[in-house]
Amino acid sequence: ASRLVDIQTATTREVVDKLVKPYLENKHTSFSGFFHAPRPQVHVIHSWDSKFNDLVVSILSHATGIPEPSLDLSHVMFRGHEKDFSKCYFVDAFCVDQNVVAAVGDQYCQTDKFDLALDLLRRAGGEVLFVIDRDYLALTRMWCLFEARWALRDGMSLEVAFGTMRPFPR
Repeated sequence: ASRLVDIQTATTREVVDKLVKPYLENKHTSFSGFFHAPRPQVHVIHSWDSKFNDLVVSILSHATGIPEPSLDLSHVMFRGHEKDFSKCYFVDAFCVDQNVVAAVGDQYCQTDKFDLALDLLRRAGGEVLFVIDRDYLALTRMWCLFEARWALRDGMSLEVAFGTMRPFPR
């Protein structure tokens, strides 16, 4: 897999196109469904054109409370944080069957059910994490802003996490 994608530079879209879709081709399920992931507790808002590394670092920081965590999970900074790794996150790239091609409104379409998925999470006491990447792309995406607005409208807790920290572009 590392030959197909450089995790340090690849976008989430590249990870999905080069790893997730081929791996799950003809399996008729999402990545999380294939691995029987537990019900998510946190909905993640992110830009697919952002660095995948920023997405992972942001989630790891949110889960552990460690700012700018190492991606080496054996690192000493993670001692005592083992329980933090049991939290489950809804990342659309992994929770939706990326190989389904169905029109919006079709019962098999998995990308038009955002409001239903977020409502289920809200009813279960879930929260929302808004991932801000190194290029601030999520703040320029209307869908990301819509998801944040929807969560706030429904009274959900919304936290912001940053991937690689970088001064704001001028």
